Amino acid sequence: GYWPKGFSSMTPVSTPSLSSLSPNLTVTASSSKGQPHYPTGPGTNNLRVRTSTHYRSVYPEYVKDELEKEYNQKKFISANRKAALAGQLNLTERQVKIWFQNRRAKAARKAATVKEENQEAN
Repeated sequence: GYWPKGFSSMTPVSTPSLSSLSPNLTVTASSSKGQPHYPTGPGTNNLRVRTSTHYRSVYPEYVKDELEKEYNQKKFISANRKAALAGQLNLTERQVKIWFQNRRAKAARKAATVKEENQEAN
């Protein structure tokens, strides 16, 4: 069977629904009413782009500009500045943190490409 020996009498445990965990977050099952299939509400930006496996947020230009300005001043963001920037841009702190991580990775990829091009030129 599916369960290991001694576990056959286990009963399933119910898990809380998404709506009970976050009452302000809305997830729709169908788009028959013109509503999206993805979560909307606080912290979601309400704008999504479909990639091959999931939806991702698209930040407005002014948000990208502010994040870039901050990145150009410091490559790593402090907890206090992250909280302030998240509030100012209406993002979550997690979104700001991940944006900085991704931006540093992008810079590293670019530096590696430039280094590789320089080696090929020599």
